[in-house]
Amino acid sequence: MRLTTVPSSDARVAVIGVPDVPAQMGGSKQFVQNINLKLLPITEGINADGRAAKWLKYDANLHTNKLRFIIYHAAGAQIEIMTMVETYRS
Repeated sequence: MRLTTVPSSDARVAVIGVPDVPAQMGGSKQFVQNINLKLLPITEGINADGRAAKWLKYDANLHTNKLRFIIYHAAGAQIEIMTMVETYRS
């Protein structure tokens, strides 16, 4: 994840993998948690090694291949973020 400009106010980011599956069943894995983008230098980025602790077979009802990106920010904030997701099949 990279920023094109540093936000002028606090903006926090979280990335959760398989958010619809409880953690005790191998889901709800937090890849990135509560990082303040205002404090992140523009030359730096966020790299998260998202290897899960347990491989989950795809389930069409639970959407086991879902990532949820959550950005907490003040109302009216405009932030440009570039996100790249690499996927691998074993």
